Formats: sequence, structure tokens, C-alpha cells
Amino acid sequence: MKLFILIFCLLVSVLGFSQDLKYKFSGTITNSDLNKKEAGVKVSVLVNGTEVASGVTGSNGKYSFTYDAPIKAKFVIVYSKSGFVTKKINFEGSKMNEEDVLPGALVELPGDVSIFSERPGVDLSFLNNEPYVVLFWDPNQMGVVPDMAAYNKMKKKVDDLLAKAPAVPNEDDAKFTEAVKGGDALFSEKKYQEAMVKFELANSIKPKEKYPTDKIIECEKLLR
Repeated sequence: MKLFILIFCLLVSVLGFSQDLKYKFSGTITNSDLNKKEAGVKVSVLVNGTEVASGVTGSNGKYSFTYDAPIKAKFVIVYSKSGFVTKKINFEGSKMNEEDVLPGALVELPGDVSIFSERPGVDLSFLNNEPYVVLFWDPNQMGVVPDMAAYNKMKKKVDDLLAKAPAVPNEDDAKFTEAVKGGDALFSEKKYQEAMVKFELANSIKPKEKYPTDKIIECEKLLR
């Protein structure tokens, strides 16, 4: 009977230590081109190339989900959206010891990431295979930390390539240009009321620009 109890206790102990940990993936995704939060970014967790968990950013750019995995787990976190350069982050948990965390404990990973749009003529295909950041478990800090030396090296490599690429048009510039073109087209058709609406829109986007103001005044005179 004593032998049975001893074996049972050992079995429970082994099973307890083999329980999974709960890894939490959360943060905010920022569009670095426009300096705004980016919705619709898929965040995937891959183990040996297979997706095991995922989430999608909301209108505020935030995401949050969890994934249960064993101690010393290894996985890849992928941030992707159509029209944007995909970023990958590797997590390496080999330095995690059983005495560091309790079974079922929550392990939070830093998850604020910036993404940028694809650049024609700039070869960033190496990011499909190389991680932008490597995260690892630091027994001294008892938490997940980034390899800053590797991160800084990768960031410089990417920044140097982006510096050679044409600048991404500002969102306001595009809206302003579209409004002025629309106003000019309507003005040429003598649709002054509709043209004035377009020029007023352009003026609201860039109040310091003189051209829309002049065209508004001209439209008002023609409508009298």
C-alpha cells in the first residue's frame, strides 16, 4: 500500500511539472508610414511551420490571445497584412527552468510592433526567413526579453534599405490632391457649386494652401 502511494505521488509530481504554460500574445500594431494604429493585421503563432494560434488587430490596432505550450517551447510569431512587409519574431524558451515558473503560469510576451508598406524595387525578401527580433527567456529577469544586439543589427539593415526607397506619400497629400483635381474638373464643366464643395474639402485638409481658397472665392463670384 505504501509503495502504491509513493508511486502515485511521484506520478502526480511528474504530471504536474509537465503541464503547459499559458503564453499571452498582446500589444498594438502601428503603421510606421502613416504613424497610426493599423487594423486588420493578422498575428499568427507557428510551431514547426504550422499555425497553432492567431488573432487579428481591431480598429485601435490592438490584439490579444493566448496559446498553451510546454516549458522550453519554441515558436515563431508572424505579423502580416496584404500590402505590408511581413515581420517575424522568434521565441526561444530553452533557458526556461521548471523552477522558474509554476505549471499553468501566464507568460507574457512583448507585442508592440510597427509595420510598413511594401516598397517597389526594394528587396526585403530576407524578412520571410529571418526574424526581425528574437525573444528569449531570461532566468535573471524571470521574464521574456529581446536580443537587442540582433534587433539593432536587423533594424539598421532594414532602415538602410528603406532610406534608398522613394518616400511613401502622406495620406493627407493624397486626399488633398484628389480633392483639388475633382474641383478643377467640375470647375471646367462650369459646375461651380459642386466644384466649391471639393475645394472646401481641400481647404479643410490643408488650410494654409492658397489655391483652394482662391478657387472658392472664384466659384462664389461666378455663382452670384
